Amino acid sequence: MPKSPMPANENNPKGYFESLRVYQFNDEVLRVVKSSWRDWREINPSWFASAQGQAYLHKARDVLIHEFGELPLGVLKDPRICRMVPFWAEAARMAGFQFLPILAHRNPLEVAKSLNTRDGIDASEGMLVWLRHVLDSEAGTRGMPRCTTSYTAVLHNWVQQVATIQDGLGVVFPDFDDRSSMEIEAFLSRGLRHFDEVPEKVIENPAFSAWVREAYEILERWVYQKETKGDHKQLDRIRAEFNAAAPAFGQLVGGPEDNRFSLYTRLETVQQEVAAAEAREVELTQRINVARQQREALQEELADARRKVSELDGRLGEAEERNAELSEHVERDGRRLTALQNERDGLTGRLRSIEDELGDVRAELARKNTQIEEIEQSWHQSRNDVSQMQSALAQRGLEAEQAAEQAKVAEEKRIAETDRAERLEYDLGRLRAEKSVLEVALEDTQAQHRAALAAETDRGQKRNDVLSVELAELRDSSAQDRALIAELRARVSMVSTDRASFQAASRKREAQLSEALASREAHLQEVRRLSKDLEALRNSTSWRLTGPVRGLLNRLRGAR
Repeated sequence: MPKSPMPANENNPKGYFESLRVYQFNDEVLRVVKSSWRDWREINPSWFASAQGQAYLHKARDVLIHEFGELPLGVLKDPRICRMVPFWAEAARMAGFQFLPILAHRNPLEVAKSLNTRDGIDASEGMLVWLRHVLDSEAGTRGMPRCTTSYTAVLHNWVQQVATIQDGLGVVFPDFDDRSSMEIEAFLSRGLRHFDEVPEKVIENPAFSAWVREAYEILERWVYQKETKGDHKQLDRIRAEFNAAAPAFGQLVGGPEDNRFSLYTRLETVQQEVAAAEAREVELTQRINVARQQREALQEELADARRKVSELDGRLGEAEERNAELSEHVERDGRRLTALQNERDGLTGRLRSIEDELGDVRAELARKNTQIEEIEQSWHQSRNDVSQMQSALAQRGLEAEQAAEQAKVAEEKRIAETDRAERLEYDLGRLRAEKSVLEVALEDTQAQHRAALAAETDRGQKRNDVLSVELAELRDSSAQDRALIAELRARVSMVSTDRASFQAASRKREAQLSEALASREAHLQEVRRLSKDLEALRNSTSWRLTGPVRGLLNRLRGAR
């Protein structure tokens, strides 16, 4: 089917299946040759060979290309083509199509009644219009592969007619199957046939023109039988007589300015102009309505855009306030870091003091060790004295036993004091290790604080720059407002989260450092106390008196 089919109307509610552009083109050609669709006179054959006719031939080719393009099989249907078959056959050839005509006719009495009802045309004139169309179409297609059918034959047995057309033209209709048969049966409607006359009412009626009766009888016979040369001769005779008589009939109906064809042509022209004007008015009205709708839509979009801009301005102010708060937080964190650095410096001073105290403790321990060595030397010296006193000791057994008991007690005290001294040495080593760990932890904490502060400052500056750029972009673009605001909120939330994490980590580090310092201070106090106790013990009289006994006991242990 063509690209621009003619729409259905009240005269044919199921449609015409004709090209609107071909119909309009044929009407234009008929106006150019001073004729119309209802003109029963022959179009001057020489016009088609003229320069004007050749120009229209190329236009007809373009119309076919536009309407059917690359279709492998198309249907070109318009009653006006009957009067200019060679013209359209050549246009089809130029467009690359093979022209295969199907001559479809209808009872001339039915046509005459239909034209009278629709257009008020006299029945005699209606039959002349019918005769002109069938004679010109038959003469123009003779010698081509063609088929003949009728409106009545299609309604009675369309399957047979389709099969005959396929065989006669050598084509295959792609949808000629059982499914399409049901659709075609449902489409064909005898209820739309307003006039139904039997062929005999025309063929056997002497009141009708012999030309009409003879032509109709031949065409009806061709629907079911083959054409004959005798039929061609008879149709040529009828057409020649009709063409010869047409000028006389034209003079009888009036001069060129007053004849009915001229009036009908002018009436059709006016009607077409009115229809075009009405269509133009409808189109303009539709365009105006569309323009109004578009304007209202644009106004709504403008109002919405203004609301969004206002909302973005508010959000921009909030973002700027939030940015100021972030800047203040960064400054506060900087001050806090400065305080932590100052506190670190104080802790470093305290560590140095503790180191000095540990140096004093070490010096004291060295002095005590020296005293112990001196005592041991005294003990070695007293061994000789002990040998000399053995005899006296034998005499003083009881006193020796008592002295031994006292020595045992003193030895236990010495062992306890030695254990305490060893524990002090162990605690002193552990304190040194803890001091090293604390120093490393302090350095790590300081490095982490410095890195975190630098990273936070850099990140805050970068985020501040990004926020500034994004805030500037928000003023220029309302299409991305929601996504940008959401991203800003997410990034501000991330800054707040990072800041909270940094503060929590700082508080945790401070607590750990305070705990370590408190533990170290407790250990130092314990060392000082033990050192004092050890010094008091070694300075006591009992320690000096029991020195020889301790030496003796140590020798006895060695002898065992």
